[in-house]
Amino acid sequence: MKALSLPAAFLALAVMTTGCGGPDRSALATQTVKAYWTDIAHMQLRQAYNMLTPGDQVARPFSSYTQDMMGFLSGVGGLQVRTGKPIVNSDVALVPVKLFSPKAPKPLPACQHLAWVNNHWLISDQNGGLSPPNTCRA
Repeated sequence: MKALSLPAAFLALAVMTTGCGGPDRSALATQTVKAYWTDIAHMQLRQAYNMLTPGDQVARPFSSYTQDMMGFLSGVGGLQVRTGKPIVNSDVALVPVKLFSPKAPKPLPACQHLAWVNNHWLISDQNGGLSPPNTCRA
């Protein structure tokens, strides 16, 4: 096997670490947000809670999270989510979200913030909620 020159070796390393074989972090961000809100809509609140960053879990006990989400779900009467194109910058992702509810005349636009922790995305918005839509800008 022929040895690569130093510039060629760096180029090969860059290609290997930026797409070839690595996870598609944009697609994973979208999947995470969809899974999170689908879990909430199906009352799988423990699964949804486990998708929060460790810091958010410490700041928000599961009992409080459950109580707030139950109140939220009873107010919206059901839930569907659509996501827009995520913006990924290093270990942070911003995902535009629209939540649809049978009780609302139009969808709620928002932004979901994510943090890359231990090779997967976690929800990093305070209390596991959503942020204003204008925060989904790079």
